[in-house]
Amino acid sequence: SDTFRLRCEGWSDADGGGLSYQFGFYATESDLSNATETVWYDLQAAPFIDLEFPTGRLVVLARVYDRYMAVTATLQDTLTVGAPAPAGGRRLLQSASAQFAKARSKMTEHLKSFRASRVNKFAGGMALEGRKKLTPQEAAELRVSLMSNLAEGSGKAVATGGFACEAYGSAALVAGSAQEATPSGVVSSGGLFRRLSRQGAGAQCVGSALSVLGAAMLAQSTGAVVLSAAQSVDFMQGTQLGVAGVMRGALLGAVAGEQPVTAQSEGSAIDARRMLMASLLGSTLPIAMPG
Repeated sequence: SDTFRLRCEGWSDADGGGLSYQFGFYATESDLSNATETVWYDLQAAPFIDLEFPTGRLVVLARVYDRYMAVTATLQDTLTVGAPAPAGGRRLLQSASAQFAKARSKMTEHLKSFRASRVNKFAGGMALEGRKKLTPQEAAELRVSLMSNLAEGSGKAVATGGFACEAYGSAALVAGSAQEATPSGVVSSGGLFRRLSRQGAGAQCVGSALSVLGAAMLAQSTGAVVLSAAQSVDFMQGTQLGVAGVMRGALLGAVAGEQPVTAQSEGSAIDARRMLMASLLGSTLPIAMPG
């Protein structure tokens, strides 16, 4: 797919400090149950970001932070991405499978060069487009490969909460619903949770992380996906570690009067009240697993 550059220019800080930018997007028109999950990418100093989008109608998002982490209202615009127009009046004959083979090659290059954030930015849109352009079997194989890529890339990344958020957001688009789950994809999602467990993700990650976990858990509980005993143990250990990391970030850093953090997916729900840092002094922070 083509690369799009989103820009957020013209901002300055009256106090003279540096600014940080955060970009994201969600799809508005799709038959996918999780296509409207918002993917937020990590904070960055550059006022632009390069992304590969799926075809369809999208909402692109941006936020600007100052050095004290005060943030603007979310800026948004709509973008419609269409299929390539035939060049010179002739239809492009290259098959969808050949196009995705090139995309997979690009993903491999990102992994080899330790560009884990590029893997995150590439995977979500690629999975959504695969559902539209490939056969069901090809699309399922692509999602398994992408979830494995996300897990591998996360193991090579610098441990930050922002990176964890973008990885969980992309994984939610890759995972899809419980009906789309496969044994290999579920095992890879457990590996992703394990690798991200050291990264304290924030409240905005709860929905995406829960979407991945809920689909995997529901697929197993309904018998759609059957794991071996060893795979089940590895999956549960990985997800327990990962969800604990997500909840640590979700529970900390509240402001006075803030409402509870709530999120729900196909197979799980979380309702947690974030805590002021002052209230944690001398106390123990419990981490509850979703039920």
